[in-house]
Amino acid sequence: MKNYSKNKISEKRDFLKKLSEPLKIRVKLGQISSINQGVLNIYRKEGHQNLKTIAQWNRLGMVVKKGEKALLLWATPLKKKNENEETGEITNFEYFPICYLFSEKQVENSNKTNKN
Repeated sequence: MKNYSKNKISEKRDFLKKLSEPLKIRVKLGQISSINQGVLNIYRKEGHQNLKTIAQWNRLGMVVKKGEKALLLWATPLKKKNENEETGEITNFEYFPICYLFSEKQVENSNKTNKN
């Protein structure tokens, strides 16, 4: 299993934040339903229509092509508690993890890779 450093995850979060920033206005104006909807629209313009996780593609007998990079979306937010060590004050907040997806353009039949 690949070990992702905090730095690499931070870079991916920063990329997704930059992609998401201009979409906030479109959500407020009611042009799109969510930031993720806007990100999906960007991916669709690049030809990525059907997005799934690696596990979902694998269940369909597909594997991700070598060298492909995941398409990023915001995952379902998690509720977290943070306790201030000095004051003992507890703060509740939402944390948005990243969801790693691949499209039909990035996968191939697993039988095809086994023949090589």
